Amino acid sequence: MKSWIRSIRIEAEGIRSLELCPQEGRFPAVEAGAHIDVHLPGGLVRQYSLLAGSHEGQYRIGVSLDPASRGGSRAVHQALNVGDVLEISEPRNLFKLDESQASTSVLLAGGIGITPIHAMAQRLQALGQPWHLFYCVRSRHRAAFLDELQQLEANSQGLGRLDVLIEDEMNGARMDMDAALAPYKSQGSHFYCCGPAGMLQAYKQA
Repeated sequence: MKSWIRSIRIEAEGIRSLELCPQEGRFPAVEAGAHIDVHLPGGLVRQYSLLAGSHEGQYRIGVSLDPASRGGSRAVHQALNVGDVLEISEPRNLFKLDESQASTSVLLAGGIGITPIHAMAQRLQALGQPWHLFYCVRSRHRAAFLDELQQLEANSQGLGRLDVLIEDEMNGARMDMDAALAPYKSQGSHFYCCGPAGMLQAYKQA
């Protein structure tokens, strides 16, 4: 599908978002957790999760600049401009949100892993279902979309809870995964996690 870049925003240190609009008609509908393939300059193709606020009229993606980038994230940060045309795929969802009622949906995100988790929190709120989001970042400067998440929590009428864990403000300590998940394990809760390998391993063990 042909899209064009309507806006590029710096969301945090090393993280920017792109708002993509269809050149013709409308995009396919979006599910929370879905991603798209984006064809970048130099013949590169990369997959990016769709952010909260994506719909048939616009898709939003968030991209972190990887210091070890093989060209994908570097192209997004250095080669793209507002107005550029990009080929993208239709959304695919390998990280589906279970929309059946849970006592609470527990959402865990590390760094740029917030992108699909953010969309899940928004969708759960639209469904009137409770959610608890743990967002882990190395520093406050790298906490992308924090204002949007705080506003989502403020508008949740008590359904949503956001805990932001910032390593630099915790003397370098990491999230205690066992302690975070333990209160929910016997309550019929649903659990979702997206983040770096170390976080995913701790999540699996917990």
